[in-house]
Amino acid sequence: MLHRLSGKLIDKNSSKSFTGHQYDRIRIIARSPAYGTASAEVTVPYATPIGKVTVSPVVTDIWMGDKDFYHYDMFADITFSMGITLDVSDPAAYDNYYHFGYNWFSNTVDDDFGYDTVGRLSLGTLEYDSEPIFKEHIGVFETVMGNDDTDFVFFSDRQFAGRTYTLHLNFSHNSFNVKSRYYDDALLECGVNLYLTTVSQSYYNWAVYKWNADEGIIGDLSDIGLVESKWGYSNVSTGAGVVAAKAAVKYTLSLKDFLQKTLSCSE
Repeated sequence: MLHRLSGKLIDKNSSKSFTGHQYDRIRIIARSPAYGTASAEVTVPYATPIGKVTVSPVVTDIWMGDKDFYHYDMFADITFSMGITLDVSDPAAYDNYYHFGYNWFSNTVDDDFGYDTVGRLSLGTLEYDSEPIFKEHIGVFETVMGNDDTDFVFFSDRQFAGRTYTLHLNFSHNSFNVKSRYYDDALLECGVNLYLTTVSQSYYNWAVYKWNADEGIIGDLSDIGLVESKWGYSNVSTGAGVVAAKAAVKYTLSLKDFLQKTLSCSE
């Protein structure tokens, strides 16, 4: 069963017809003859908008194929680094928890003669050390023991509650490969999707527990029996599982202008 905390029954059999709204506090109750009753509460977070975004790609290497030799109008391999800043405008009066994510997109098509026409983007390495807030969950003991390398991308607003924080994101060893017998602007239509996901406290707490168990020094010590094993995190009354909520916002960065300029300057 699913309840808002006002006590109104939303759906006595399932939650398929229910859509949560921001700041809804929801209680979920499950009953089983075999396992008894389990319940949990969660607050649906506000989808914090992405503020100002800047991108600064810098070419580190480029190879251009000879048109007369290869018979391609577009034939190049570009390697570049890229710095991105992204403003997070934290809403006041609530404790907020976030997750940063990204992916990329590009084009590959077949021409009329069956040849692959390629404009392929590949992002390399996100340098997690460039953004210190990704390490706010790491304690002094972890740092002293040298256990502060992480690919953790959850963070809270405890350092900037009600204010704007700028994420600094550096990507290294990115590449773009283009190959076409004829010049085609569409092959340069590529870029990066940035995701700022506001998550419930339960989601954040589970992520921190997971990091401690898998990557933290306490998890390492418990694996060899030097400390007691950590219990898993749960916000369910029975201690089994996690009920969580999230709200995501996407921002799309185009790299077309950067690639056009790079190719034109290299001819």
